[in-house]
Amino acid sequence: MTSELRHSVASRARAFQDRLKQFSVGTSVAAAEALRLFEDAEDDVRCRWLTLELDGYPEHVDAPALHQVLGVTLGHPLVAHVTSYRTQRGVDATPGHRPVEFRHFFIEPLSALEAARAKAASAGRSTLLLDFGPHPRDAIYPTTGEFARGVFDRVLAGFMAALHLHLGPLTS
Repeated sequence: MTSELRHSVASRARAFQDRLKQFSVGTSVAAAEALRLFEDAEDDVRCRWLTLELDGYPEHVDAPALHQVLGVTLGHPLVAHVTSYRTQRGVDATPGHRPVEFRHFFIEPLSALEAARAKAASAGRSTLLLDFGPHPRDAIYPTTGEFARGVFDRVLAGFMAALHLHLGPLTS
């Protein structure tokens, strides 16, 4: 990357971080704009991450394999960041199952999560029932989960926090 392009990326990244702090940009829009920045910076790892965020993760991602999906080494900080905001606690609400706590990794694209957040906000209930269907490799994984109404807020806010953090190296 030329020094002129590096300076341009740093300036745009700082301005973008300022906009993120003001909550003036939606999640999907933020991901798309950040993707362009990371493309200009030739950061393949962050480009892959943001593409997955925009398009959704492969069905039934297992936590140990997330580093492979992201194309990073085991223990890479990005794995911890994605895991922390995409994995949410719920209660197994599958008919015939005991109502025990479990952790669910949300695989949907950011736009679908934004739409689900809007729908949940208008539901007026304190909890949501989400149907996942059967897991292809785990017969006892819940097919229905009960989550706090703010589950999508937590996923999306977590993404925005991680995005702000990952923009940091571009700003210098």
